[in-house]
Amino acid sequence: MSVNTIFSEHKETLVDLLKNSSDLKDREVDTSIDTIENVLQHTFNKEAKNKGLSTLLNLFSNEDNSKSSNSFLNTIGNTLVKQLLASGISKEKAILVKQVLLPVIIEIFTSKISGNSDMLTNLLGSKSSSTNPIGGILSKFFKS
Repeated sequence: MSVNTIFSEHKETLVDLLKNSSDLKDREVDTSIDTIENVLQHTFNKEAKNKGLSTLLNLFSNEDNSKSSNSFLNTIGNTLVKQLLASGISKEKAILVKQVLLPVIIEIFTSKISGNSDMLTNLLGSKSSSTNPIGGILSKFFKS
């Protein structure tokens, strides 16, 4: 299981959701989907490298979010909007994409991980450790 695998499994649903919830053109929908996948890969990697797995485990569990998980979620949303703006999508549409997709994507990841550290470690790469939380296959995808 990887971020790419999870996105591949749910891409059609995410595209349909975005198309049905907005007036984005097909190119904007494709850009939005690609951008959020890239943002998640980058932010997961950065969070795991900087703070370890606890914030991600909390975010992808059924427990109430901690302050650090809420802060991380805001970082994901802000980074997504910034990247969408950089790709030429208007601010209004970028905010809409964040509002529509981010809660659904977090729910998808929560359903896969469910606060399970082994599942999260598997998602991030099988050679994780406390000094190098990103290892294995995903280290190829998570380039800073």
